[in-house]
Amino acid sequence: MATGSRTPTRHAITLQRVLRDMVRAGCRYCFMEVTSHAIDQRRFAGVDFAGGIFTNLDREHLDYHGTLDAYAAVKKRFFTELPCSAFALSNTGDVRGRFMVEAARARVAYYGAGNDALLPWSVERYDEHGMDVRIGPHRARTRLIGEHNAANLAADVTAATLLGEDLERVVAATPRLRGAPGRMQPVTAGPVLGIVDYAHTPAALRVALATARRLRPDGRLIVVGGCGGDRDTQKRPDMGALIATADTPIFTSDNPRTEDPQAIVEAMLSGVPPAGRARVHVELNRHRAIRLAASVAEAGDIVLVTGKGHETAGHKHPFDDRVELNAALRGASTRACATGLRPDTRNSQRCN
Repeated sequence: MATGSRTPTRHAITLQRVLRDMVRAGCRYCFMEVTSHAIDQRRFAGVDFAGGIFTNLDREHLDYHGTLDAYAAVKKRFFTELPCSAFALSNTGDVRGRFMVEAARARVAYYGAGNDALLPWSVERYDEHGMDVRIGPHRARTRLIGEHNAANLAADVTAATLLGEDLERVVAATPRLRGAPGRMQPVTAGPVLGIVDYAHTPAALRVALATARRLRPDGRLIVVGGCGGDRDTQKRPDMGALIATADTPIFTSDNPRTEDPQAIVEAMLSGVPPAGRARVHVELNRHRAIRLAASVAEAGDIVLVTGKGHETAGHKHPFDDRVELNAALRGASTRACATGLRPDTRNSQRCN
């Protein structure tokens, strides 16, 4: 059985040490996220890649790259530099999918929903517990949720076949796969569905909102979200406009770093039409914001907490959205049963 591990892109010498330790531990494969910073700073120098996968590109790291085109050019450099013996697998569902591999010397292949994909994928059915996905000629059940995760699954399966693995064996293993922590992760699945997602770009947030709506189309969508400080400020109005499409939008703090959380929220509010601002609740304390969301939720609703996802610490104190949301929903359910009171939002701040 092939063994493997996943590691982030570290500095070149540290990375080599990590890879050495993995080999000594018996790992045969390493699946590594190669960030744009790592490409630009040559952190992976000395690593011979067997292949590379391009998933998507969105507004991110513009505080470093300056423009989206410059960001894309750095990403493309990785695929251009892959050796002829490697594969370059790209997503046809992204507008830059073909651009990324157009100059590649490596063997080019595509994944996606169209016929130009090596193993075209489609979602046949999905619910709160997972999806039935067709990948090429095979049907697979997965615990993952959302079409973006179906695309990710297709990328993984396609990459495995390009590495020489048997397709049927790979597909048979998909029901055992778990999603990455904090990525469309259900934390409660009772009368109120609670989900935590790492979405911190407009495209990722748009996907998270659409996925949540599809899970319970007849319920209300209550969203808690913010924007990180000391990062790309241009996306904040777009993030605010998207969160404001929820039935109950709650703007809150999300790792403000050195910035004023209120100023970040004001930038988010600038993207919300004046007529829609009265619907927005502002609670800068993230703990109280999550509790507010839980208190207004009723049976059939979804509470989606976005931004921090898997991150488990703030600037000074431990904080985990998954733990907070789970506790808030359990507490709200207990209080409702004990008092018979309906949820309300009388203590929240409105923006006019």
